[in-house]
Amino acid sequence: MRMLPHTENGYRLLHEGTIALAQMESHGMRVDEGYLRRAIPQVQKDVAELKGSLRSTKLWRAWRKRFGSRSNINSGQQLGKMLFDVMGFEAPEQTKSGKHKTDAAVLTKVDHPFVKRLLRIKKLQSIEKFLKNIQSEVCDGLVHTSFNLNMARTFRSSSSSPNLQNIPVRDKEMKEKIRRCFVARKGRRSAEIDYSGAEIGSAS
Repeated sequence: MRMLPHTENGYRLLHEGTIALAQMESHGMRVDEGYLRRAIPQVQKDVAELKGSLRSTKLWRAWRKRFGSRSNINSGQQLGKMLFDVMGFEAPEQTKSGKHKTDAAVLTKVDHPFVKRLLRIKKLQSIEKFLKNIQSEVCDGLVHTSFNLNMARTFRSSSSSPNLQNIPVRDKEMKEKIRRCFVARKGRRSAEIDYSGAEIGSAS
């Protein structure tokens, strides 16, 4: 059914939807704070150990020799220089400014132990960021994320503080570690329903 935002039916949908989302915000989601207190330091420890192992490699020594005190293991530009210009790996893609791309999609094509550990670090850092964002918003054991219905052109809902509609699901480890934060209230169960195929399309 076609429903325009300026029609009576469209207005009712947005109005009632906003009220429903406000009720969800007020109700909140229960969070396992003990898990967060354990998980975040563990992820930080794993990252520190992996970084330490990288700094003992031949590649990092060559990196230090080239960049000196400016050496930064988190610098994509320096990494691209070392992998593709110094070590001679094939550079799959470049940015519009002509620099080497070093995102995860590119790095997964580079078969080198240093790169594999670096990708592991990046994944763990993403997990840490998600967990810390959730922890910072906990109040009395609950997270009251903000839901919006007026941001996307399709009028699909969006979420912020924290964004609970952008939790990774394709990566099994990230999915499990982040979703593990949320627990059902006593006597309840958590469930998920995906209505992405039922979104409203904007009119031309």
